[in-house]
Amino acid sequence: MLYVSLRQLEYVVAIARAGSMKAAADALNVSQPSLTVALNKVEDHLGQCLFLRTQGKSLAITTYGQNFVARAQALLDEAADLTKGGAGQSDQLVIGFFTDLAPRWIGPVLRALAESLPSVRLDHRIGDFSAIARDLEGGALDLAITYDIGLDARFIKHPWKRVQPSAFLAEGHPLATKRDVALADLSGQPLILSDEGLSAQHFLNRFHAAGLSPIVRHRTRALEVMRTLAANGEGIGLSYTTPPSQVAYDGKRLISRPIRDTSCEEAILLALMPQQQSNPALARAVQALTQVVSDGHLDD
Repeated sequence: MLYVSLRQLEYVVAIARAGSMKAAADALNVSQPSLTVALNKVEDHLGQCLFLRTQGKSLAITTYGQNFVARAQALLDEAADLTKGGAGQSDQLVIGFFTDLAPRWIGPVLRALAESLPSVRLDHRIGDFSAIARDLEGGALDLAITYDIGLDARFIKHPWKRVQPSAFLAEGHPLATKRDVALADLSGQPLILSDEGLSAQHFLNRFHAAGLSPIVRHRTRALEVMRTLAANGEGIGLSYTTPPSQVAYDGKRLISRPIRDTSCEEAILLALMPQQQSNPALARAVQALTQVVSDGHLDD
């Protein structure tokens, strides 16, 4: 025999619990000879004795048998959990965050979910738009906090928050005296954009739609690098993520001003795949995150 079946493991565990072949057979509603055959096959396969069987006396489990039965029970429990379908999906959720959103939202989101779903294990991944879409479609992510960029009609998209982008300016820049700025104010100025292709193209499309011609001086992957470049007068950084600090990573001060054009407003989404809608834990997660935003608990 090349393997031990789950049914045979079930028989061995039942024998250990009942303490006799007859009681185990009655509990399982099978014949006693069937149990005996199953036990013999398991012991032959293992090359070990699980029970000491003496005529006229009850079964005595061996030390090896005690360890084997404990591990067999754990395996049976795991198999039962694996095969109970939707109910088993409530054990763990993996939440994805778009790179720029993670520093601002990963803490509040995971805290809110931990409070609302205390029995669910939470994990996270951070990635660009392409990685978010790929991991959602491939099942590596259950839910993503991202922008409506790079997600087509295959994805379920729940609007979560609406945000305006900001311009990061060096202290003393002429535009820093304004309460907010317009795309027209930024046209002709050297700009610093993300080097994440979809993100950069999104900003460029907004300028082009307004009939403006942006000048891109730098592209950078990291938001803090963008802010440091802006603080040092290397251009005006543009981002939908606005850290509260007015100090760049190198210690220089910088100014952030909202971009007021309504065409620039974007939605942060809770994104998932259609087949995940039957996951009860995921449904509760979406509901919980929607509620905390509605209550104002995650306001900037």
